[in-house]
Amino acid sequence: QNERNEVTASQQLVAAQRAVGSGNLPVAATELQRVINSYGSTRAGTDARILLAQVHLQQGKPDSALRQ
Repeated sequence: QNERNEVTASQQLVAAQRAVGSGNLPVAATELQRVINSYGSTRAGTDARILLAQVHLQQGKPDSALRQ
């Protein structure tokens, strides 16, 4: 179960990273939050939290970034 969660979380994180790379920050933020909500205890969940904070900073939302 844990290994399956890691794989699923990693796959979802990659999709969110693609959205960041293409500059679609609102979609990226939504996808990253989904990874955090569903798989926050995984490595990908931790990475998603960091990336979401960076996305918030890029969107000019420093308060949201600090909450991550």
